[in-house]
Amino acid sequence: TGELSVGFVEGYDVVDVNGDNRDDLCVRLRYAGPERVLDFLVKTVDDGRVTDLFQRTSIYSGSATATAGYIVIQQPVRDDDDFERREIYAWVEDKGRFELVREIRSRRSE
Repeated sequence: TGELSVGFVEGYDVVDVNGDNRDDLCVRLRYAGPERVLDFLVKTVDDGRVTDLFQRTSIYSGSATATAGYIVIQQPVRDDDDFERREIYAWVEDKGRFELVREIRSRRSE
């Protein structure tokens, strides 16, 4: 379908999202096209190896942010122009992964 390049990187953050006192890399990759698709990846270094903490692909016309312990994915509801869906993922320490803890559907702010 094409080759990736640095032109696809919309932005990145370096933040400790899982509470281990080490910075993690959160990357937003944006693909051109009518839907403006976003992929959101969170990587960490564990024992000298790069590992995935979180990956969400195909976020249509949406956004993704990460803070300590949380990832928020926001995108329009595809069947309704006036609403958006926000998914909140939290780091679950004893499981060692992010899990969806809340989904909110609300009217889009202008």
